[in-house]
Amino acid sequence: MWHFSLLTLMVALFSPPVIPDPPQAAGALNLQDLLELDVSVAAVRAEHLISTPAVVSRINVADYRHMGFTHLVELLGMVPGLVPIHTEIGTNTLMVRGLSEFFNQKVLFLLDGVPYWQSAHGDHPLLGIPLEAISHLEIIRGPGSVLYGTNATAAVINVVLAKERSTTFQAGLGNHRRRRLGFHQNGDLGPGMWRYQIAAEWHDSAGYEAMFEQREPPPFFPENTPSQGRITRKQGARSILAKFTYDEDLTLLAHAFSSESTGLAGPARVTNRSELQYEGRLLHADKVFYGNKWTLEGYADYNQFYLSIPTANLFEGRYDGVQTFDNSGRDNHRLRLGARFSWFFHQGLALNNGLEYEHREAGLYRNVPTDPGRAAVVTMEPSHQDEQSFFSQLDWHQGPWRVLAGFRHTDLGHAQSQTQPRLAVIHHFSKNLSLKGLYSEGFNSPNFIQTRVNIENVIVGNADLQPEQVKTIDISLNYATPRRMFVANLYRFSGEDFILRTPNPTTLGSVYVNRPAFSRWGCEIDMHHSSEPLLFTANLAYNNAGNRDLSDDPGSLFTPRWTGALGAVLSLKPSTRLGLSWRYVAEQEAAPSHHRLNIAYTRGGRFWEVKIILENVMGQAVYFADIVNLQRHRITPSGDPDAALLVEGRLKLGGKRR
Repeated sequence: MWHFSLLTLMVALFSPPVIPDPPQAAGALNLQDLLELDVSVAAVRAEHLISTPAVVSRINVADYRHMGFTHLVELLGMVPGLVPIHTEIGTNTLMVRGLSEFFNQKVLFLLDGVPYWQSAHGDHPLLGIPLEAISHLEIIRGPGSVLYGTNATAAVINVVLAKERSTTFQAGLGNHRRRRLGFHQNGDLGPGMWRYQIAAEWHDSAGYEAMFEQREPPPFFPENTPSQGRITRKQGARSILAKFTYDEDLTLLAHAFSSESTGLAGPARVTNRSELQYEGRLLHADKVFYGNKWTLEGYADYNQFYLSIPTANLFEGRYDGVQTFDNSGRDNHRLRLGARFSWFFHQGLALNNGLEYEHREAGLYRNVPTDPGRAAVVTMEPSHQDEQSFFSQLDWHQGPWRVLAGFRHTDLGHAQSQTQPRLAVIHHFSKNLSLKGLYSEGFNSPNFIQTRVNIENVIVGNADLQPEQVKTIDISLNYATPRRMFVANLYRFSGEDFILRTPNPTTLGSVYVNRPAFSRWGCEIDMHHSSEPLLFTANLAYNNAGNRDLSDDPGSLFTPRWTGALGAVLSLKPSTRLGLSWRYVAEQEAAPSHHRLNIAYTRGGRFWEVKIILENVMGQAVYFADIVNLQRHRITPSGDPDAALLVEGRLKLGGKRR
């Protein structure tokens, strides 16, 4: 019952007030307002959150840092219905509305609007984006495939880079030998129209000890292999980013990173301690041409992104090895070329069209023994895939109404194709209040691991996999002023041909299969309030399938029914802030519910800032159900169970202090 009491309190605090706000031009937004609500992830240009044709959340990084957040993954946990999970193998999986895949195939990741993910596995550079370089995050909850293509089924996450001219240096120290160094600079290249942005970050830690249980060894392992044991869980990364823009119509972007995250790989028993070692590079260029009533944008990007997994006792449970790609991973890349054309017939009607071509490759994947006297085993042959797509959207405004209709057709090769429609009807009751009716579809092309991998007694791919699809209806009520925002939405989606990793019925290990159709529904509330001296945010999400054993929905039992979050920043005086964040995740299968409270104290001057962060103040252990294999009665430790202390210092030159 406490869930409903909390929901009632939230609605009472944040429901639209009876007293109208001061007059303001329709659709206008003062950039000095306390809540910045423009987003671009759901449309071809930036627009106000209550008008955009999707359910979108925006997180301003500068504000949330004062709540004690230091990592991008942690920030995403403040989005309604989005749950970050540190899985048994070491990935940072993002579960959205109960949908997840441990290499994040169901969530599309964008860096400043550019898709950035692995061609072989599908994972994201979540540990490798310099936090100092980020202005804000824009998150679509639900499909976004019409604009972005494959992998945009559960959500789309756009990391928007900062534009404010400034120079910052940041350093942090904490227990478990946590260390962080960061640098960011935005400026002008001489007196011309060129601007630049450069950023770099390094962070690591000694990690914490986590107990893994119920890991019964397979029969080909040594007889004395234990079924439980402790391993060290830690993460670290290094990254560098550079962006150049000319007159806001030419953009060049480059990013490179490496990261590591520990876990259990191979057969995933407690003796199979491993480390996911990621390497990623992104190059992107785009150019926009402007006419009187049209715009034309051309773009190209090249993404090289791969991983290696050193694993203890990889062979027969006795001999160490590395799961890795030949040629140092250089054969793993994605090349994307595209163009978008927008025609504005008059003030209320626009047509947006686009063409894209994408080429993906993955190199030879092998299990290579540490002992040179043993033979390597090929686990996936080299693979490639080409996709061509066309999308079109008609966008009509008339008075308080907006109607958007569009589709995307994608030729996947191998005689497969997909067509996804999109429809949005938005009615503005006033300049601050709107009601959205949204229908969207998304699809995921099976990646190379899912179709071609063959690791004996561990996992077998399926060359006959069909693309999975999600069809979603959202009804969303949106209210926003410069100081207050309230979004309540009800959704229902169906999943078709979902790609799941399940126990292999004929051998040991697992196999990838398409599952029969299923459906879910849920609701989400997202609220923000800002008025000196308090910034406050809260959300609550309900999933009807959560923690239920449903025969037609194999992931339901591994989904929390309730999730929620609170965040606040109190300005005690101009130079001092006190912040906190609290996140709650309900039970799933064998994993108990948990909550996590962080407190942050910030003291600063014009050019400096010192922050003291207490993490997990109440010492809560974090466990999640086994979403990798959907194995019942098995849980995975996914967070340090002890309270932690972190001290950060920051120097800032230029711009404005937040």
